[in-house]
Amino acid sequence: NILTFLFFVKGRGTMNIQRLFHVFLVLSFFFLCVQSASIYDVLKGDSRFTTLVQQIDLYSSVKSILSNSSGQYTLFAPINSAFQPTPDLNNIESRLHYSIVDGVFNISKFEDGQLLFTKLYVSDIGGRLPVRITTNDTATYVQWSQLNLNNTLMADNGHIYPLSVLYHIPATTSAVLSEVSQFKSFNDLVSKAGLSSQFGGSNTTIFLPSNMAFNRTYNGTDLTSLSASQLSQLLRGHLVQGTYYASNFTGNSTSVVTVANTTLSITKGPNGTLYVGDSAIIYSNLLTRTGAVHVIDSIILSSIDNQNDTSSLTVRETLLQLNATAFVRAVDSAGLGDHLNTTSSVTVFAPVNSALAGITLSPQALRAALRYHLSPDSFTFSSLNGNRSTVVDSYLNLTTLAGATQKLRVFRSDMRGALVNNVTVVRSDVVASNGVVHLISHVLPPPSNLTQVLLKAGGFSRFIQLVTAAGFENMTVMGETLFVPDDSAFEHLPELENLLMSDSPDAWQLAQLQKAILHHILPSLVYDARNSSGRFTTFNNDTLDVYRLGDDLYVSNTFGADALVLESNILAAEGVVHRIDHLLITKITLNRTIDAVLSSMPSFSQFTSALSSADLLSPLSGAGPFTVIAIADDTFPSSLNESAARYHVLDGTVDLWTNQNGLLPSRLTLASLGGYAQRLKLSKTYAGVFANGLTQLEPGVEASNGYIFISHGPVPLPSDVDALVRSVPDFDAFAEAIDRYESSVANGTVSVRGVLRLLSRVTVFAPSSVAFDRVSPQLSKYLSSSAGSNDLGLIINHHIYVEPSQSNSSTRYSDVFGNSNSSLMMRSQESVSVRRSQVANSSDDVFTVGAAYVTGPDMIASNGVVHSIDRLLIPTTFKFTLDKALSSVDDARLVVTAIKGTGLAAILTSADSHVLFVPNNAAFNAFNSNNTGTTSDVNAVLQLHIVDGSQTLEENKGLSPRTSGYVLVGGADSQSVLLLNTTYFNSVQSRNGTFIDYRSGALAYANVLDLIEADNGKAYLIDRVLSPPAGSPPVVVEGSGMSGLTILIIVLIIVAILAAVGFYLYRKRKLAQTERLLD
Repeated sequence: NILTFLFFVKGRGTMNIQRLFHVFLVLSFFFLCVQSASIYDVLKGDSRFTTLVQQIDLYSSVKSILSNSSGQYTLFAPINSAFQPTPDLNNIESRLHYSIVDGVFNISKFEDGQLLFTKLYVSDIGGRLPVRITTNDTATYVQWSQLNLNNTLMADNGHIYPLSVLYHIPATTSAVLSEVSQFKSFNDLVSKAGLSSQFGGSNTTIFLPSNMAFNRTYNGTDLTSLSASQLSQLLRGHLVQGTYYASNFTGNSTSVVTVANTTLSITKGPNGTLYVGDSAIIYSNLLTRTGAVHVIDSIILSSIDNQNDTSSLTVRETLLQLNATAFVRAVDSAGLGDHLNTTSSVTVFAPVNSALAGITLSPQALRAALRYHLSPDSFTFSSLNGNRSTVVDSYLNLTTLAGATQKLRVFRSDMRGALVNNVTVVRSDVVASNGVVHLISHVLPPPSNLTQVLLKAGGFSRFIQLVTAAGFENMTVMGETLFVPDDSAFEHLPELENLLMSDSPDAWQLAQLQKAILHHILPSLVYDARNSSGRFTTFNNDTLDVYRLGDDLYVSNTFGADALVLESNILAAEGVVHRIDHLLITKITLNRTIDAVLSSMPSFSQFTSALSSADLLSPLSGAGPFTVIAIADDTFPSSLNESAARYHVLDGTVDLWTNQNGLLPSRLTLASLGGYAQRLKLSKTYAGVFANGLTQLEPGVEASNGYIFISHGPVPLPSDVDALVRSVPDFDAFAEAIDRYESSVANGTVSVRGVLRLLSRVTVFAPSSVAFDRVSPQLSKYLSSSAGSNDLGLIINHHIYVEPSQSNSSTRYSDVFGNSNSSLMMRSQESVSVRRSQVANSSDDVFTVGAAYVTGPDMIASNGVVHSIDRLLIPTTFKFTLDKALSSVDDARLVVTAIKGTGLAAILTSADSHVLFVPNNAAFNAFNSNNTGTTSDVNAVLQLHIVDGSQTLEENKGLSPRTSGYVLVGGADSQSVLLLNTTYFNSVQSRNGTFIDYRSGALAYANVLDLIEADNGKAYLIDRVLSPPAGSPPVVVEGSGMSGLTILIIVLIIVAILAAVGFYLYRKRKLAQTERLLD
């Protein structure tokens, strides 16, 4: 701008010069604006953080972190109001460090109790102090300060989460114990034992019982009556030296040693709850400045147990030591004393003395009752680990179990701790020389009969009604397993009671009822279903498969009914019950046509009327077969037009009990499908039966001419292909690619979206997110660039097929393709092969298109169909050359330009393979600044970076570049490359030799920054130019070029000519001025 001013002052400026300098000004301003903004920059530019910035400016240690562009941080930033009305700036520098977390985190994905480690180092714990993330259904907090996750600010070096408070550094453990009222009971004992200083010490972890833990019964033990040494030992058994957070307890079991020299085993339940022995951690990671606290629901007694070691005592002696004297006397009087003395591996569930007070039984009843408290299985609750529930044998044999022994159900409850048959275990896992002792709060009564058990468990009233209606109420059950649906399961078969459970069922109805019940009963005992899997046979010879899906257990039968096991091992005198959420039947068979069945179903009257108005009801009296999706009255829409009604009546049936999917034509025909019927897809998954993958259907009624599914709402009419693609989250990347291409093409180009919306009988093979994940980063980046727009359009159109208007074929649903290859001419004007073939030794088939598998066939649209595929379809006319691959690598821009400017451009587009070592821009800039060679010189250096053929850089293996006498060697793990002069290495082997002392003779050494792969070779991005240093034998390449002196002479000649022309114009102007003066 100064130069512009001078030109105008002197009268020699022109408007073009002015514009030129203004362009420089605008560009300078633009580059200043787009410079990176650190967290500090963002804070400084936001008026909400004025006070925070003032505080940061006072402390260089904080400012340097937040200004560091090479780091990645998360800042919990207090806004101005957090410092009002009177700012609490005590220890502010440390508190600011405590607001900074290393790394960038998506807090919305965090679980409750998760920790983030801050920049604040605390010597009391010997490490950095974390902050705790707390979440619930409505909000997320950091150190109890609520976060607004929608108000996150982004900087180049991290994220900023604004806070309305400046939170404090946590208090010491000593302060937490004395100031939190929920810990008063424990803290009072700590004070009484004189251990306050030890529990308030540095770098400690406390497993801290809450006040509620002191309300539990511990075999009648009065903790306040313990001796001083016993109390000290008990309390110290809750204290661990060292700071342990919940994240330190990994795997199924972790052990830590207390200051009382006892070992605590921390285990994890299937729902993630942590246990310390039998005590559940009800609040983890209560942070203090001097350690960590985990709140538990019961007192840990193992430390005083160890003072009275029972491992050398018999079970009898152990019971006496635990004061279970009443149980010992009862066992002796029943003649079962040997189990306590000599039987090995016995487990005893011994009621405390108060539980046995006042109980009087006959000798026979007493013996049976006590045998139910003894188990031949050696069991400890600590062995449950991740399994929350299991069963163990007892010594009680029952004729009602066909002579089998009755089981005991042992499990853990988050609220009640260890339980056996729902009775609380007050002391567990006391190991004796010949067994294990557990003290329990009450006597264990043997299980009642099946009906009483079902009534007591609750939620089985409708199944009991079903049993009664079937005449099975007096059926003898002996040693059997029942998968019993709870009451909610009957909502999945709403017509069951209407059709079958009449007051006086006829013989056919009775047979249907009995068959429905027998589907749920196994003639053998199968306990512990939550941990079982396998195939079992029911009373009516149906097959039940028990299988796992993630953490859930399912039961299914040959009719395709799936039920989730909600509760295992409900024990009865005659067998065992497992609660399930669905009936294990999926259809009720009636000997009537569909129209008659619908007319007899009062809860579907509106749907039946709609079919009648559309002249669809009477045809359903024909031979069929038909499938009808009936909408229940309680969810029937206010208006159902004829088209929608026709879409609920289908020709044909699908046997979903043996097949997972089926396509059926509806009674709705559409011009957008060439006059063909609109299809509807029925599919069965573990979650149930669905129409078009969206509307869940309930099992219904099998009529004599078809099947009726029950729906609680209409099946929506399909949208067009474009809308369908955009409605499926798995196609987001494909939809974004279409939009990117559409935005880059010139006006007049055929719109892809227009094709998908408006044309008839469109078939799209849509790549899923998995397909896009398989695309190499270089190809993905190229297709996202403006240079790759045309190729992107070619690839998109290679996924789209439109049936020719003159064709009589229907839309290309999966069932159109036979077991032989079919060929479709895609919109890319290149064909792809499509094939369906059956998998060997299976009823399944495989649907492929090109090299891709169809993973989600037959997504129904109003003008076609979409099939999901697992990889992109690449037309053979598209070649991803090195030229295209490197065009999107900005850091290779200078070398690519040099390659094209030195006669080597054909290498980038050649069909022949090459390996290129590409110096990045910084390296090539440094090379240019230190070298003034000719084009030929640059060409010669570039030739050192080019290897002909398709080869790979490997450690200690050589590649021969185009320039003879040199070799390129892969360094450690192929993360580097060395240029060697083979003149100095007679022992160098170019392919697989070991290079002795090669570093001393290396002419250049570079790190590999990235690998770029293309169809015609590879390019390794490196951080320096592999040029021979001074004194090395010259690199000779055939060809000629101008020398530096020649170029200098040419430049001087050009300057001289320009000076002469300038002088001539100047003289001419002066002469013209002189002539005007003379005039």
